[in-house]
Amino acid sequence: MTKFTLMGATALACLASVPALAQEGGFSLSPAPRWDSADGETSFKLRGRLFIDQATVDWTSPFSGDPTDSTEFRTARLGFEIEHGPVKFVAEYDFASGDAKPNDILAAITLPQGTLRIGHFKTMNSLEEETSSRYTTFMERGIATDLFGLDRRIGLAYNWSGNGFTASVGVFGGRMDDNFAFRESDGSSATAARVTWSTVQDGTRWHVGAWTMMVAPDCGSIRKPIWPTVSQPSTTEPARLSERQTVQTSWALSWLLSTAPSMFMASSPN
Repeated sequence: MTKFTLMGATALACLASVPALAQEGGFSLSPAPRWDSADGETSFKLRGRLFIDQATVDWTSPFSGDPTDSTEFRTARLGFEIEHGPVKFVAEYDFASGDAKPNDILAAITLPQGTLRIGHFKTMNSLEEETSSRYTTFMERGIATDLFGLDRRIGLAYNWSGNGFTASVGVFGGRMDDNFAFRESDGSSATAARVTWSTVQDGTRWHVGAWTMMVAPDCGSIRKPIWPTVSQPSTTEPARLSERQTVQTSWALSWLLSTAPSMFMASSPN
């Protein structure tokens, strides 16, 4: 089986590959189609991403029918950014599945120290999850990012960076509903925090980081327990583990399986 990924941009974002062409009125095509005001205080930029997966199959099996080649859109995003002074607004949706699924829908303000964000964006967890899919080493992220529900949520976060250090903390509700209404799709909530330190020594970049996330699941939407049940003689229904136990278990497994192995990393340009 041969499988490869073709990465491109949306029809509008493809124009970014054209050399920058400054035009009257502040329009340009570098690094993406954008407009800037004469004083540089206000800007508008289009953004997008298109990933196409194609699988070419050449094998037979006595236990199944002949396989067929397949092509699908992994990602088909389109959005825009607006900046005015210290304020930035981002809106981006993914249309790969045929429905408009929200990605980053947020407003950010740059403070004298740090940045404050509110809206729908990624919780600050895991180097792998924080890295854009354009730059990940492999086609797929590690299983831990899905196992522990690392994803975008509606929330409020503060980010600070300086002298090689970064620190961020945030409080979140549920994920945004899959439509253009800014509302939660479930009743879960989460708190998250992440700290990192990075430096370059003798041409090698060293990175150390740690993160934690506490999740309170929406128990009302869970039909069956995902953890082993606890027997209770006084009732005919098996009892779910308490929400507190679930949160503690998730935190412990998340730290052991995801944080610890990726806490330390070194890379060299050579």
